[in-house]
Amino acid sequence: MTPSPEFSNWATSPSLRLVALKETLTNGFFSGVSLMPLFPHISDTGENLEFMFQTFKDIGI
Repeated sequence: MTPSPEFSNWATSPSLRLVALKETLTNGFFSGVSLMPLFPHISDTGENLEFMFQTFKDIGI
């Protein structure tokens, strides 16, 4: 999933955030995810949510 620039011009990319999250888990830190905000009809599609949930499961969340 690629972020739309109009929503997050200065934010770290989701892929880099996932790398950091995986590293914190690997190093024994308690870590979690908050899905906010979900934009109606933009980021809350079934396909996007399934992708996110599977990705989190794959890295151990």
